[in-house]
Amino acid sequence: MTTPAKRTAGRPKHEVTEAMTRQIEMLSGIGVPVEQIGRVVGIDKKTIHRHYRDALDIGQAKATSKIAKRLFDIATGESKEALTACIFWLKCRGGWKPPAEMEVNVGIDNSTKSALISLPTDQDAALRRVIEDAQERVRRI
Repeated sequence: MTTPAKRTAGRPKHEVTEAMTRQIEMLSGIGVPVEQIGRVVGIDKKTIHRHYRDALDIGQAKATSKIAKRLFDIATGESKEALTACIFWLKCRGGWKPPAEMEVNVGIDNSTKSALISLPTDQDAALRRVIEDAQERVRRI
């Protein structure tokens, strides 16, 4: 007669797989919250944090770096969006805090659009150079 298999209490130990790690990294990178990642892959969020902390962090870092590169390419490019990207970059990465305001006129398709830009007074000259460069790029388009 055979003896029945010994039963253990609780859930079985989680086994980390490369496929699961890649999936969690990808989902984290596109901004899916950990609770929803858990629902998708069938794992509790505590288990994800315990076993896949690096995958969560790496996924977010890869996505952020890809978006930052895209923003940088736009800001340094020749497109109509360059001015907006430059301003966004300078506010976020350049640490510009906008207490003052400056009006900027940008000519697009033989019409003039006006935009109000806030900037610190000590960075006025630098931003004027950035805006003039962007206006020149828009005129060439």
